[in-house]
Amino acid sequence: LAVVPGPACAGFVYVAGCRVDAGATASECLTRESNKSAFVAKLRLDTGEEIWSQSYSASDTGNTSRLLPTAVAADEAGFWVAFSYQGQVDFLPDTLTSNGASADGLVLRFAP
Repeated sequence: LAVVPGPACAGFVYVAGCRVDAGATASECLTRESNKSAFVAKLRLDTGEEIWSQSYSASDTGNTSRLLPTAVAADEAGFWVAFSYQGQVDFLPDTLTSNGASADGLVLRFAP
């Protein structure tokens, strides 16, 4: 969660998280399953209204991928989200593949 102070972006909050199936627990974000995705969103601080959002997901079908947002930071120019990923993941418009069996990291910048 990141809140940007200052006149240029006042009133917005930026969030990133993991979305899983109904009835799933939060710990399932850490497992290798293809039924979950990561999301990033820009919301109005006063109403919670969604201004912008994007979803990212594993692209393999063998349940070998993992995708987890790990940090969010923001300033007047936009916001950044750090991800930990393993396997093949769709970061539109590109598909990334981690280096071997260990997780890789990635930082994406957004300016919605």
